[in-house]
Amino acid sequence: MSMTVSGGTVSDISFDRYLVDSGFITEDEHEKILQIYKENNLTGKIAIEHNFIKQENLDDVISYQGRHGNIKFGEAAVTMHFKRNRNI
Repeated sequence: MSMTVSGGTVSDISFDRYLVDSGFITEDEHEKILQIYKENNLTGKIAIEHNFIKQENLDDVISYQGRHGNIKFGEAAVTMHFKRNRNI
């Protein structure tokens, strides 16, 4: 069963968008969550903790991002021919 919220059904939107649209959090709180997430590079930390990538790979991609402006992590990793930890 899908729940309808503004912008689509729950299955069509991200969880954070659902929280805003349902009134659980405000737009300001949503922005704060996104900022904390970005500052803490949670995806990279999780990937390292689960041995999907090495710290040096994360550092290299972040460095690349810093040199090439507003580029997403995935785009930078693909451009750098990044490989999964098991292939490194």
